[in-house]
Amino acid sequence: MLSRFSLFQMRIRCSTLETRISCFLMFVQAGLLVLGASWNSVTFDEVSHLPAGISYWQTGEFWCYHHNPPLIKQLCAVPVMLLGPNVDYRSFQYRPGNRSPDFEFAADFLDANPKNYETIFLIARLVVVIFTVWGGRIVFCWASELFGARGGLLAQALWTFCPNILAHGCLVTPDMGATVIGFYATYVFWKYLRAPSQGLALLSGILLGLAEASKFSCFVLPIAWVCLLGIRLAIYPLPVSTAGDAVRNTAARLGLDAFLLISVSLLVLNNLYAFDETGTPLCEYHFLSKTLTKDLKNPQGKTTRVNRFQGTVLGSIPMPFPGQYLLGLDDQLKDNDTVMFRNYLNGEFRVGRGWWSYYLFCLLWKTPIGTLVIAGISGILMFGRRFFLRPSSDANVKSMGWLNAFALILPLVFYLVSVSLSERLNAHLRYVLPIFPFAFVLMGGSIAFFESKVWRQLLLTLLLLINVISVGRTCPFFLSYFNEFTGGPRWGYLYLADSNADWGQGLISLRSWLAKNPQEEPVQLAYFGGLEPLRLGIPYELPGTLGEITETNKVLSYGPRPGIHIISANYLAGLTIGLSDGSRGRIYNMPQNAYTFYREFEPDAILANCLFVYKMDEDRVNRLRERASLPKWKAEEGKTTEDSGND
Repeated sequence: MLSRFSLFQMRIRCSTLETRISCFLMFVQAGLLVLGASWNSVTFDEVSHLPAGISYWQTGEFWCYHHNPPLIKQLCAVPVMLLGPNVDYRSFQYRPGNRSPDFEFAADFLDANPKNYETIFLIARLVVVIFTVWGGRIVFCWASELFGARGGLLAQALWTFCPNILAHGCLVTPDMGATVIGFYATYVFWKYLRAPSQGLALLSGILLGLAEASKFSCFVLPIAWVCLLGIRLAIYPLPVSTAGDAVRNTAARLGLDAFLLISVSLLVLNNLYAFDETGTPLCEYHFLSKTLTKDLKNPQGKTTRVNRFQGTVLGSIPMPFPGQYLLGLDDQLKDNDTVMFRNYLNGEFRVGRGWWSYYLFCLLWKTPIGTLVIAGISGILMFGRRFFLRPSSDANVKSMGWLNAFALILPLVFYLVSVSLSERLNAHLRYVLPIFPFAFVLMGGSIAFFESKVWRQLLLTLLLLINVISVGRTCPFFLSYFNEFTGGPRWGYLYLADSNADWGQGLISLRSWLAKNPQEEPVQLAYFGGLEPLRLGIPYELPGTLGEITETNKVLSYGPRPGIHIISANYLAGLTIGLSDGSRGRIYNMPQNAYTFYREFEPDAILANCLFVYKMDEDRVNRLRERASLPKWKAEEGKTTEDSGND
C-alpha cells in the first residue's frame, strides 16, 4: 500500500473495499455523534464556551472564559451567528481574576434565547462533530502509511467506537478540536522529518499555531517536536560529503525551516487574537498564579504577590504572544495552585491533592475491554520490536522505524505526564483526550499479529464486537460510559465523578420522563450542571438531607420528604457544590456526602445514565428521618415543624 500526501489532502491508495469500509466508519461515527449532540443537554462548561465565542467575533475582546484559547469557540460560534441569536451584554464586564462575569454572561445568553437555546447549541456542536469525523480519517491515513490499509482500518475502528471520543466529539468544548488539530500537526511534522521541505514546514507551522490557539495543553507539542528532530538527526544523520557542503546546506535549510515554522505558528496564534496586546513587556502583566508571581514585602511589612518578572531583564522583553493568551495561561496555572478542589477516585475524596495514577485509572475504567486487550497485545509486540517496519511497503517509511515509533510515543507520553503532574486537579479524563489518536495508530500495528492466523482474526473480530456492544449500551449518553469492569454506568459513580460520570447532560431526558410521568408536585432534584432547570421548564425543589446544610450564614436542617427524588450520579458519589433549591430561590452550600444515603435504595429509573430516580414513600422517608433524629413526616400535616420553620 502506497501513500500520497499533498498540503491540503490526504489520500491512501487501497482497495475499493477498504475505502468503502473507511467511509462507512466515518458515516457511522457521524450518526452516533449527531445522536449524542441531539440527546445530551448543554453540559457544564458549554454554557460559557459558546457565548464567549460569539463575544470574540462581536466585540473583538478575548477575556471572556480566556482560560481556554479562542479558536474552537470561535469556530463553533460561526454557524450560530448566521442565525442571529440574541446576545445580552449587560453582565459583560472584565474583572481580572474573577470568572463570575463569564457565567453571568452565559446565564444572560440563556435568558435571551429561551425558545431556541438547545437548537443553537445543537448547531454549534455540529462543528465539533466535523472535527471528530475528520480525526478518524487522519488516524486511518497515518496508521495505513505505517501498517497498511488494514492496520488503518483497525485504528479507525478503535477511534470510531471509543466512548470518550464520542462523548466529547459532540460538545462545544475545546477538547476534541485541540486533540484533532494537535494530532494532525504532528502527523504533518512527522512527514517533514522524513522528507524535509519548506511546504511541509509551512503547514506544520500553521497547524501548530492553530493547536496552540485551541487549548493550552498543546504546549507539549513543540517540546515533543524538538525531541523528534533530535532523534531524526541522531539516528538518521545528515548526508556527508568530502567537502562537507551537503551537511552545511542541509543544516542551513533545517535552520531556515525551523525559523519559518516558529514564525508562522506565532503569526497564526496572534492573528486569531487580532494581535491583542502583542508585544507587551512581560513585567506589565497582572499575574495571579504562584508560578508567575512572587512574594514582595512593602514598607509597612505586609507581603503581597507581584509579577515575578518585574525588575528582570526578561520582564522588559516584549512578548510575541497576545495579552489574553498569557493571562488565560496564568488563569489555568492559578487553578493548579488552589488547594480547594475536591478530587475523587475509587470512592475516596482528597482535598487539594490527588493521585499521580488518576488518569491511568480513568483509562482503565472508561476504555472498552476490547480496546484494553488490543492495547495490551500492541504493547507486548512493541516491546518485542515486532512492528513499525514490516507491514508498510513504503521504503521511506520502513527506513525510519525508530522515528515512526517516537513520533507516536513521545506526544502520548508528554501529554499524559504533563497532566498527571497536576495532582491538585484530578477531575476529567478529557484532559488526556489528545493521547487517544496516537494510541490508536500504535494499536493499528498489531494487525500483523491478528492477521497471521485464523483464530487471531476471530479474536480481533470478537474484541471489536465487544467494543460495539459495550458502547451501544450507553448510546447516546457516552459521557457516562464505564466498562464492564466497573459494572457499567449504574455503578460508575463509585469510581469516578464530575464530567466522567455526569456533566449535566440529563435534562432533556428528565424533561421527556416528566412528560410521560406527570407529577402533582415538583420533583425533588439534586442536579449537577451549568444550567438552571427552571429556565428549561422543569419545576423542582431540592431534596432534603440527613445533616445540616447552609444558606449564606444560616444553618438549616432540611430533612427528606416524600415524593419523586432525582439525584445526580455526582451527588451519589458524594461530590459537593452549591445547589439551587428551584422554586424556593435559594442557593445552599451542600456538605460532602449529603446525598450518598440514596445508595442503599435501588433506583426506580436511571435517566441519561446519570440521573437516578427514586420514588420515596412516607415509610422510607420516616426511616431516614429517624436515623438522623429528625421529626417524622406526617402526611396529614403535609410538612414537619422544622420544615415549616425553614420556609
